[in-house]
Amino acid sequence: MPGALDWSPEFVQIGCDTKAAPYMNKELLRVFGKEKMWRERLWKKGLVKTSVMAPRKNPDYVGTEEDPTCIICQQYLYLSAVVCHCRPATFVCLEHWEHLCECTPRKRHLLYRHSLAELDELICMPENAISGCSNSRRQRSLLQQNLSSTDSGALTKKVKGKQMTLAQLAEEWLLNSCKIFQLSFSSNAYANALKEAQQFLWSGSEMDPVSPIVYYNHLSSHSSGGGFGLPGLVSPTVSPKIV
Repeated sequence: MPGALDWSPEFVQIGCDTKAAPYMNKELLRVFGKEKMWRERLWKKGLVKTSVMAPRKNPDYVGTEEDPTCIICQQYLYLSAVVCHCRPATFVCLEHWEHLCECTPRKRHLLYRHSLAELDELICMPENAISGCSNSRRQRSLLQQNLSSTDSGALTKKVKGKQMTLAQLAEEWLLNSCKIFQLSFSSNAYANALKEAQQFLWSGSEMDPVSPIVYYNHLSSHSSGGGFGLPGLVSPTVSPKIV
């Protein structure tokens, strides 16, 4: 897959020797910073439909599967892409999302292979190869400071006539979803709640409270054929907080 950096944990670990780690870390930081900037920019523009890319069919065999390329710049779309229902077989990189079609941002879809939280974990692997895992927490903090003075949760945009941060929207979703998932099964309410949660899952660790609720209720709906709940995840008497 020429021209693309493989962000799989296995690939990063292979490259984590003491000689290669500084160079790999610099490249990971560059790509992560660009990825974070464009995901945040697209969210502010109104692109809130997101989903994880389908896993590779043969991940152990290099060269058997090729990632799609951006129709504008031709770069391989390993980490993320934008697609629209009007052109389902056509993809662009995040930088060229406006050139995909004439549809509004809310009709387009962000595909991503890893959340920012997962990418953040991968960034620490090269550093740990040099200085050891004991300093990983301090290194992660320093890396985040270099990339941005604020996390994605502080992003703001106008929603229903007022400025809201991504964290505030996520906290509001948590409170509403707790009520929905405790009621008798309502397929429409359930589906709408999970669809609304898509705009949070691409982000960093500040959105961690949302992920397990989406994951377990998604599994529950498929395994039980209708019933769902949140055993042990969120207490109905405690308001979950986005930090």
